[in-house]
Order: sequence, then structure tokens, then C-alpha cells
Amino acid sequence: MHDDKLIDVHHLPKEIAQTADITFDNNSLSSFNIPLEGMNLEEVLERVALSFIKKALQLANGNVSQAAKLLGIPRGTLRYKLEKYQLTGFNSNS
Repeated sequence: MHDDKLIDVHHLPKEIAQTADITFDNNSLSSFNIPLEGMNLEEVLERVALSFIKKALQLANGNVSQAAKLLGIPRGTLRYKLEKYQLTGFNSNS
């Protein structure tokens, strides 16, 4: 069963997929469908970013510095995103 309102891993751009050790061919990227009623791209991208942040924090056992390295972003940027997405329980000094 396929729900066009959900974005799956194969819908991600190649650059994001490579970061996550996932690879796509051009055919899987061209299969992305935009719902006829439209979509909010910023919201979709934020959900993807939030998913990667949560996964990086999980892999880094909550260590913000290590999670930031995994994501390839500065620690301060990750701390900002943690506040923005109201993610708590992580040691911001790590």
C-alpha cells in the first residue's frame, strides 16, 4: 500500500541519501510524486532534518558534539535545532 502523502527514504535527494549511506539511482528520484493538492516543502524538509537529528543523537548516545559531527554541521547549529524542535534531555555541553 502506498500513501503519496508520506515521504520515504527513496524520495530523499542524493546528497542526503549519501550522508545516510543510502544510494539512489535516477529512476527512484524521478518516481517522487507531489500530491495534486500541493505540499509544504519547508515542512517536509524540516521533518526529514528532524529525523536525521534524532538518529544522529541516538547513534551518538546523546552526545551533541558527536551528533553534530555525524551530521556535518557545527555543534552550535545542532544546539539551535534542538531548541527549535524542542528536543530535550541532551547534554548541550557535550
